[in-house]
Amino acid sequence: MAETSIRVAIGAGDQSIVRTGFNVFYEVGALLRQGQARENAHVPALDKHSALLRWVLFSIGGVRLVEVLPIPPGFDFMVCLTHDVDFVALRDHRCDHTMRGFL
Repeated sequence: MAETSIRVAIGAGDQSIVRTGFNVFYEVGALLRQGQARENAHVPALDKHSALLRWVLFSIGGVRLVEVLPIPPGFDFMVCLTHDVDFVALRDHRCDHTMRGFL
């Protein structure tokens, strides 16, 4: 990753400080909140930020990290089914729309 924005990596005792020249976490937050400009849609910015963080963590050394991949190895996509439990007992619903739907 030769084109990274890493400027300085300083070891201070058992702590490492890495300066990137921009706030990676702010940029990721902005991408997730606001999205990316249409004219930059061809640039996978979030993937690049993730790759930068991954590279920094692995290059520091001594960092124990378990990375959960977005898709299982050997597959093109993944599906995650989930459900929501608002109330554990039906008696908590009394005569609301949830109880009517259940009946």
